[in-house]
Amino acid sequence: MTATVNSHLSSIYMFKGRSGIVMDNLMLYVTGGLATARFNTTYSTAATAGFVAQALPGAIGFGLTPFGATANFTETRWGWVAGFGAEYAVTPNITIKSETLYASFPDRDGTTTVTYVGGIGALLAAAGLPGSRGFNFTQSDSIWISKIGLNFRFGGY
Repeated sequence: MTATVNSHLSSIYMFKGRSGIVMDNLMLYVTGGLATARFNTTYSTAATAGFVAQALPGAIGFGLTPFGATANFTETRWGWVAGFGAEYAVTPNITIKSETLYASFPDRDGTTTVTYVGGIGALLAAAGLPGSRGFNFTQSDSIWISKIGLNFRFGGY
């Protein structure tokens, strides 16, 4: 029996400040703050032919095949973001910048349970085996982000 957790980042928002030093037209800075992200997560379990054969010897010969289950959900989590960057003033009104960020979100511990139904549930019960199986997992989400930008300032200083 295998269990898989896949997490997909669908959106991220950052609330951060920056502080740095200025040398002529160049500003080097560090940045950090809060991040919130929306994750689409899929939990999958699958019983391989080997698992079915081990749990119920001879079952595959009677037409019992590997099986699986999938659960999907979406959640928003808060975390932190930190990074560094450089911004260069090409003219008094135009700057170019480059920034690298690392965002991390707290680990999520959980349990998912697969309950065997139908024919497999009846066979497991008849064999005196549990009709469900729990899987514990820890989901860790983090991301590196690189950005480049061109800024234009309207008006004067």
